[in-house]
Amino acid sequence: MKVRTWGYLLKEAWGNIRTGRLMALASVSTVAVSLLVLGLFLALVFNLGQLMAQVESEVQIRAFLVMDGVTGQPGAGGSGARAGAPGGSGTGGVPGGQGGSGTLARPNPAELEAQIKELQGVVAVRFVSKEEALERMRQSFGERAAVLEAVEEINPLPDSFEVQVARPELVAPVAEAIAALPGVEKVDYKRDTVDRLFRLTAVVRGLGLIMAVLLVLGSTVVISNTIRLTVFARRREVAIMKLVGATDWFIRWPFVLEGLALGLGGAVLAVAALAGAYWWAAGVAARTLPFLPLVAPEQVVRLTALPVLGLGALVGALGSGVSLRRFLQV
Repeated sequence: MKVRTWGYLLKEAWGNIRTGRLMALASVSTVAVSLLVLGLFLALVFNLGQLMAQVESEVQIRAFLVMDGVTGQPGAGGSGARAGAPGGSGTGGVPGGQGGSGTLARPNPAELEAQIKELQGVVAVRFVSKEEALERMRQSFGERAAVLEAVEEINPLPDSFEVQVARPELVAPVAEAIAALPGVEKVDYKRDTVDRLFRLTAVVRGLGLIMAVLLVLGSTVVISNTIRLTVFARRREVAIMKLVGATDWFIRWPFVLEGLALGLGGAVLAVAALAGAYWWAAGVAARTLPFLPLVAPEQVVRLTALPVLGLGALVGALGSGVSLRRFLQV
């Protein structure tokens, strides 16, 4: 197609928009509102995803070491965390690897730390001495810390390691591998809690995906119907052009360009409104809920702008082209 022809088609499309400015305004408004709802939902999905990812990243493994003078028994450590062990509820604990009988020697923390770091999927290992564990417990007790004075001299808490893995699904196999190391009495990572957390995140992400698809389909139908009304209002003009010998595509192109412009215009308004609304909401949340890990406004705009603009332009152009098809059959 020649450049002159494209210029004519663009001029026709712009003329059609100016002639039917009220209908064009209605189309742009409908597109903007539909895409704004979709953009807000996408922003919510992004924030839920970040929140779930942070919760998953905080899942860690705690490996309690054998203490000096402990007498090993077959399957020692499998009955739960020793009394007073930090976080030692015993839920989901993995029994340590040492068994048999006799006095167990206190393991070398440096050697054990090196062995843990060599395990596949381990990204961070931190040694927590029994003294640090007692200090943490003292701080957690607050004003009631005086009750610990009776045990401060003997300090029954064990040394331990805090281990973080690269991905949540690696928690269980890494915990089992650590439990098999000599010198580890018990490994705890709250298996039941982790399993429930993973099931919850899978459900939330699945529902978010389904809702996003439904919103995209709903927005497409609403926008397409609005564009169709614009085409319907000018069906006589199409019939006259058809009767004087104009080809289908010569008639269709101005409508396609008009639909593209209307869809893109509505999408731009939707992105601008979404950016303003999210910037304001993020500022309010940062002041009132500073602990909430919100996605940065710049990132939300970057992630939603391209899909929203693309959907607006695509639905506008396709809606005009498809809606015009029935009026070309003269």
